[in-house]
Amino acid sequence: YESGDVFFTHVNNNSSSSHTTALDHPDLNGDSGVDEIHITSNYSFQGALGPYNNDNEGIYYTGGKWRIFNEGLVDIAENAAFNVFKFGATTNTFEHEVTTTGASTTDINQSGLDGEFQRILQVTQHYTGTYNDHPPGVWYGFGKWRISNFDLMDIPNGTNYNVYYQAPSKSAWEHVATAANIVGNWTILDNPIINGVPCAQVHVTQSASQGVFNGHPIGVWYDGYRWSVYNQNEVAMPEDAAFHVVVSPEQVAACSDIIFKDGFD
Repeated sequence: YESGDVFFTHVNNNSSSSHTTALDHPDLNGDSGVDEIHITSNYSFQGALGPYNNDNEGIYYTGGKWRIFNEGLVDIAENAAFNVFKFGATTNTFEHEVTTTGASTTDINQSGLDGEFQRILQVTQHYTGTYNDHPPGVWYGFGKWRISNFDLMDIPNGTNYNVYYQAPSKSAWEHVATAANIVGNWTILDNPIINGVPCAQVHVTQSASQGVFNGHPIGVWYDGYRWSVYNQNEVAMPEDAAFHVVVSPEQVAACSDIIFKDGFD
């Protein structure tokens, strides 16, 4: 993991109906230019299950703060939680803008990714003026990484994404859903860094490495022992759905240390 990583879980405490929720963190406030921010919906923050956020999420900046929003303009429920990660490795982060129309896929042209089929990516939709109410994911072919709408609908021209990439490691890997790890609409992760750690902040991006496009909004949740990736709309998880997973060993160590588990420092 990299020095300078910022990680926290944001909980929507706005009781009024809105499809947006404002982040408030000193390392993000007032900085409109960052492209290192990524989010993942967390159904089980601090052991309190729910609520679902069944929509395609993105982020945008206004009024001095970054905000999470639902692309489909669906209200974000009170107490909905999101893991937020601002990566310290800025050389591995960039913004990608779609400049073509009529396709569900956009090619990424990036020297650190071209020809590197084993990279682990995180992709978050970043609204800069164009909505894309579809679930994003990544796949590799013909020497290039690509971002796709996993429901296979066309990506609008002007759609923008924050992208992070790294080599596979103990804390960055691809998970593939199989009959052995699927339960209903979720697939169970198995990594000793996060097994048995309910406070871990898990980040996921869909992958079509196995040829399966899971065209549904996703999130993560903890069942009391293991973390899982789940479909927000409760559709059964298909076999061979794949996910790029990134966690921070620094964050896991800090949150699970018994000295600091109650937040004292």
